[in-house]
Amino acid sequence: MSNLKQILQQVRDNNYAIPNDPTVEDLTLAMINNIGAIDSELRDELIYSTFSQWILGKKLSTELVKQVLFKALDDEHLFYELGDSNTDTVFTRSFSILLIPLALEYHATEPFLSNEQYDDVYSKVCDYFIHEQDFRGYIVGKGWAHAAAHSADAFESLAASTYCSPDQCIEILSLVKRKFCINSYTFINGEDDRVAEVVFRIVERGLLSKHIISDWIKQFSGTTYSNSYPEDDILRTNTKNLLRSICFKLMSQDTDSHKDLTEDLIHVLSEM
Repeated sequence: MSNLKQILQQVRDNNYAIPNDPTVEDLTLAMINNIGAIDSELRDELIYSTFSQWILGKKLSTELVKQVLFKALDDEHLFYELGDSNTDTVFTRSFSILLIPLALEYHATEPFLSNEQYDDVYSKVCDYFIHEQDFRGYIVGKGWAHAAAHSADAFESLAASTYCSPDQCIEILSLVKRKFCINSYTFINGEDDRVAEVVFRIVERGLLSKHIISDWIKQFSGTTYSNSYPEDDILRTNTKNLLRSICFKLMSQDTDSHKDLTEDLIHVLSEM
């Protein structure tokens, strides 16, 4: 669809009303096939924004939302050239995963996933996150990639699901610790705040005891450093920023119910 950008500009200017021509099915397919467009206006401001308006606004049929979700999870989207670093393929992956929270929020009020299908979505998000190597945030001239932040958004929506199990919550905590506490890249684009939302969601769900979450926090005290610069400084910065963001998020809730966890966080931070 060569005039996709023009069509979506018209859709936006018409308050995101679904057009008669092309059909919503054809337009939706064209949008997801171009989800990784290098043009940031097309990718972010038009394609993603239109999906957001249509899915959250219940303008798409349940069947079409389901098709969008499963297409976003396929080898040509979420897993497209997975393992690449510093290439434009990241846009396809990072904006495909951003469709998952939209679909899961739709599912929360208009259920269409079985427990088994949820588990499949969960497993694919985890598999993707483990193997993603490109965590650049904003790329000059091309806009946001932000795979780490978008992954956090997906995990937050997965953790919010009634299908999410305690074991899955534990795995999510393990994965975000493993992936964000790295010494090869400094997260500078608010990724830590997005992860804090994931942890807060898990705490609020109450599926895990405070003891389990406290033990997870204390694991950060055992971070291993390599006695090399700047690697150790990058690792320390990423770890401290993540713990601070989680601490601030819990403290911002104006409740004493998280006091023990915030004290654990402050103690670990004080030792870094």
